[in-house]
Amino acid sequence: MRYSPPMDPARTRVASGCHPMPRSPADGPGRGFRGATLLGLVLATLTGCAIDIPRIDLYSDALANPPGATFGLLPLEDQRPESQRVGKKPRLWIFLLYNQRTGTYLTGNQHFEGDVSDAVSRALTDALDGTRFGRARLLDAAPSRSVPRALAACVEEDLRFVGLGSIESLYGTIRQRAYFGILPIPFLTLIGFANSASDPLGVIELDLEILDCGTRRSVYRRRITRQLRFPEETPSHAVRLALTDILQQVQNETARR
Repeated sequence: MRYSPPMDPARTRVASGCHPMPRSPADGPGRGFRGATLLGLVLATLTGCAIDIPRIDLYSDALANPPGATFGLLPLEDQRPESQRVGKKPRLWIFLLYNQRTGTYLTGNQHFEGDVSDAVSRALTDALDGTRFGRARLLDAAPSRSVPRALAACVEEDLRFVGLGSIESLYGTIRQRAYFGILPIPFLTLIGFANSASDPLGVIELDLEILDCGTRRSVYRRRITRQLRFPEETPSHAVRLALTDILQQVQNETARR
């Protein structure tokens, strides 16, 4: 499902890190405004117009973890590649009268509060609570996608169903092209400036399996992938919205019949 809210130009400017200079009514269209505009361009040059990616909570609600729960989820293993853990930011190239920042931003652990595996595991547990597998709780155990470990938890925790899985991908990305240049020629100075960005993309891939503790067989197995663009959001918010879409699918597929 593609989420396409109306574009908010003010929010887009703030997210890009290039803030327009305020203009006083007393400035009029003359030198004051031109000075403010030039100052704004100089500040843009110095900052390189880097896109600001905020740090957010992927999931912040408290879990019920009810006693007597019939379903338990082992924390998901974090299998993301290193590039998705450390993130990426395009380099600012600075020359004498020209600078440029062009490339792709990638979110990393620093853009999400707490541990990514813990946040996604808690969100998934909440989504599965009250489904056909009964009340759900997140098991107090090390992340694992081992079937023998999951079946052992069935006995240890007195469960009817147990879940296990992994986070294969989880990141937000956006591509930017920004430059500022001055070309001084006799009797004229040319100034060029541009800052454009693609719509933020949230990418998540989760592997989830649920076992019946009685039969020791798999009763639900999915590898769920989302690659969704959210024009008004930041890359980190795009990840959270993509996660919400995945959780909705899991709820729908495991609802009581």
